[in-house]
Amino acid sequence: VAYSLYSKWASVDTSSHLNPTSTGPFVPKKFVVRCHTNSNYSSLSTTMSSDLKSNFMQVYDSIKFDLLHDPSFEFDDDSSQWVERMIDYNVLGGKMIRGLGVVESYQLLKTEKLTDDEIFLASVLGWCIEWLQAYLLVHDDIIDDSYTRRGHSCWFRLPEVGMVAVNDGLILRSQIPMILKNHFNKKAYYVNLLDLFSEVEFKTISGQMIDATTKLVGEKNLSKYSMSTYHRIVQYKSSYYSLYLPVACALLMLGENLDDHVQMNDVLVEMGIYGQMQNDYHDTFGDPNEVCKVGSDIENSTCSWLIAKALQLANEEQKKLLCENYGTKDPARVAKVIDFYHALNLKGVYEDFENKTHKELIKSIETLPSKRIQEVLKSLLGKMIRGLGVVESYQLLKTEKLTDDEIFLASVLGWCIEWLQAYLLVHDDIIDDSYTRRGHSCWFRLPEVRILMHTRVEDVGMVAVNDGLILRSQIPMILKKHFNKKAYYVNLLDLFSKVEFQTISCQMIDATTNLVGEKNLSKYSTFTYHRIVQYKSSYYSLYLPVACALLMLGENLDDHVQMNDVLVEMGIYGQMQNDYHDTFGDPNEVCKVGSDIENSTCSWLIAKALQLANKEQKKLLCENYGTKDPARVAKVIELYDALNLKGVYEDFENKTHKELIKSIETLPSKRIQEVLKSLLGAKRGAFATEKANNQREGSRLSRTLVKLDSQSEAL
Repeated sequence: VAYSLYSKWASVDTSSHLNPTSTGPFVPKKFVVRCHTNSNYSSLSTTMSSDLKSNFMQVYDSIKFDLLHDPSFEFDDDSSQWVERMIDYNVLGGKMIRGLGVVESYQLLKTEKLTDDEIFLASVLGWCIEWLQAYLLVHDDIIDDSYTRRGHSCWFRLPEVGMVAVNDGLILRSQIPMILKNHFNKKAYYVNLLDLFSEVEFKTISGQMIDATTKLVGEKNLSKYSMSTYHRIVQYKSSYYSLYLPVACALLMLGENLDDHVQMNDVLVEMGIYGQMQNDYHDTFGDPNEVCKVGSDIENSTCSWLIAKALQLANEEQKKLLCENYGTKDPARVAKVIDFYHALNLKGVYEDFENKTHKELIKSIETLPSKRIQEVLKSLLGKMIRGLGVVESYQLLKTEKLTDDEIFLASVLGWCIEWLQAYLLVHDDIIDDSYTRRGHSCWFRLPEVRILMHTRVEDVGMVAVNDGLILRSQIPMILKKHFNKKAYYVNLLDLFSKVEFQTISCQMIDATTNLVGEKNLSKYSTFTYHRIVQYKSSYYSLYLPVACALLMLGENLDDHVQMNDVLVEMGIYGQMQNDYHDTFGDPNEVCKVGSDIENSTCSWLIAKALQLANKEQKKLLCENYGTKDPARVAKVIELYDALNLKGVYEDFENKTHKELIKSIETLPSKRIQEVLKSLLGAKRGAFATEKANNQREGSRLSRTLVKLDSQSEAL
């Protein structure tokens, strides 16, 4: 398939990605290649009929079509092509064991033959798990600085993708609740499905956090690399979503209560540890043509089964040598670690332990009370690789005084929105390569983090990707704890999922517009700008707080479409102010260093400048916009001044404010009018404060020129 989005992608053969026998990408010799080969390896293809796998793939096509045409977000051609290729690249290409596991588990648990509708729904849940895995792996590869996945370059390693992959992973994640809503919102177990996926995601990401921080805290000190730590990491990082989730989905479809299957859960966790142990072995001693990835556990200082077992068996001298060589990308040191593994006979130790563990798992499975569940778990084992806005809105909308309980619940929803913003900003800063946020260094740029009074001199770096996901996964946990008995609980979950999907999808348009428009600003139109802002900030910054308050009051959000439209316009108004402050504002007030020009952002200023500029000025803007060179940044600001953008902005800001007041006053509800005027007043106040500060402190141009002068002196 030819994709017009990037000319560089024309050379990438995407069709081979789906062919497991295709040759993987070139891997430089300096990277030690270690993967798995095992004659006992089998996938579901040996037991599942070709018809079932074919049907499973047809369901994928149906799901993807629905997502690309979802009315929640209007994709243009470029963004649609990006998302479609991103989904194909990351969701497909695996063995689909988890996804097909739902279908097979459901078939084994149900005594009679499945209907076509049941197969379809089980397949949809299977694909939701594949989507979950895809998003986790996209981020995991970034955090681990990996090179290959499933025999191909990691998504973020592709030309022109880079850190945009952070947002792409979020798109994959945000699509899961959309899929669930499309197919299960009328089912009695719908809420249980939402809770299940949220719980498993939270556990998985928390496990990833333990894994990542264990590496950092334990730098050159492997005392934390114990078997108990290893088991805890694996339990949360892979067992729940790889094994428990497929079976739990099947049980929910059958109307079962998951609380009745705690013993099954425990066995599945042990099976997950067993599977990860095998994976760790293959990472070091395997064949790359089978595992389809470049082994990197030693280089990345991973707390794997091999290093935990080696530390159990090693004497003090060997432990010292392991500590000196483990966790480095130097091939010579990696080879020394593998030599130690051989000296400790870890291959033999592994084979004995693997056989012993397999037998123990069979015994544990046979203690389960349900013969059907025993059959499911044995089948899985056989297929494993053996070897505040809310509070104010609610107060204004409610006629009587709020009770303490109502204030508390509205505050909880307000904090959920703050959590949502926090996770979006953590990832946004990585994608934009920003330096400051709210007057401090961006989280991913922190030089050190203090943990339990110990300091690790190690950048947070790409671990911030997972930290953002932890923040995101905590939102449904908070909602469940405080609202699961409320009549509007499902509506809250759907609302947060929808707004997240809209916001992240537009982050993709924003990021890809920057890339597509490199040295060609033709796409930086007012129309594109309005579309980006509508989805990227209006919904979660303005619509979401008011919508939460309305749900608490028992309102139907479909009755407030006109209010939605006005809030979108208010969001564009607010973002326009933010864009102005980015270039002409005072960083002490804005609490961030402006970077729109450097990052080639499609801002209100550049869109308006391109409207007003002549041909020569457009050429100069194209040559200088989107570079971190202070001299070129200064040229862009000089062009803004030449076009009198400050005056144009002030006139337009005043005009827009008056139009918004008129639009608000057309709304049928006086209460909602009051809420929106209150929100608009806050935006207006921020502008007035910033305007005064600009007059007092001077423009960003002067600060940029000072920075340029100081750099010249240094040179």
